[in-house]
Amino acid sequence: MELSSRSAVRALAAISVAGVLSLILSAPAQAGPIGADGYCGERELCLFRLLGGGEQVDYTYDDLDFTNDNYWYYTGLGYAQSYLIVNNTVSRGNNQDDRCTATLYQLVGGGGSTITMPPYLSISNMGDVGFDNKASAVKWRCP
Repeated sequence: MELSSRSAVRALAAISVAGVLSLILSAPAQAGPIGADGYCGERELCLFRLLGGGEQVDYTYDDLDFTNDNYWYYTGLGYAQSYLIVNNTVSRGNNQDDRCTATLYQLVGGGGSTITMPPYLSISNMGDVGFDNKASAVKWRCP
């Protein structure tokens, strides 16, 4: 059975649409920690990808797996999520909480070496404390 040229075009169009939809639906989703909005404010742990600026992420709760967290960047109008993953890319950080301590862990799940950040501690270079590009999880401890 032969297809008319009109039927062939319709068939190709349907295949093309299905292909595009499968690409869109299978694209990796951007994620972030609970409550993250890119803005680093009070009572948050702010982690930064670069020493001099660039992408940042804000944590308010425990997060034992940074592999599914994305950084945020300022667009000039507000914050938008980046495609860059937080896991093992943190270069500096600020604990902007006034009473809680944040502990960063080297391994997903909260294991390995740690760095403890009491309230208002700022680390301008994680390399200075032997923790550059190592953070994979965070736990909070509040009095």
